[in-house]
Amino acid sequence: MWITFPRHNNTNEAVNEAVNEAVNEAVNEAVNEAVNEAVNEAVNEAVNEAVKLTVMESNILSIIRKNSTISRKKIATELKISNSSVYRGIETLKKTKLIERIGSDKGGYWKVIDRTV
Repeated sequence: MWITFPRHNNTNEAVNEAVNEAVNEAVNEAVNEAVNEAVNEAVNEAVNEAVKLTVMESNILSIIRKNSTISRKKIATELKISNSSVYRGIETLKKTKLIERIGSDKGGYWKVIDRTV
C-alpha cells in the first residue's frame, strides 16, 4: 500500500495563492475605505462652504441672533417684508441647519446653530 503526499510545489503554490488573495483583499478594503473617507470629507466641506444666504435670510438670521424669542410677524415688520417671505427665509435657514425651533410657536425660541456664515 502506497501513501501519496502532495508535492511541495503544489502545496507552496496553494498557500501562496491563499495568502496573496487574503492580502489583496485586505489592501483593497483598506484603500477603498481611505478613499471613500477622503472623498466624503471633501464633498461635505464643499457643500458646507457652498451655503450662501440671500440678504433677506442673512437679515432674518441677524434678527434672530439678537432676539431668539422674536415672532415671524415681528421679523416681517422689522424688515418691512411679507410674512410669507419671512416664512420662506426661516424654512431655508432651518433646511441649511443654521437655526432650529425649540418649543412651541408661542412659548418657544429660535436656537442659532454655531456655524460661520
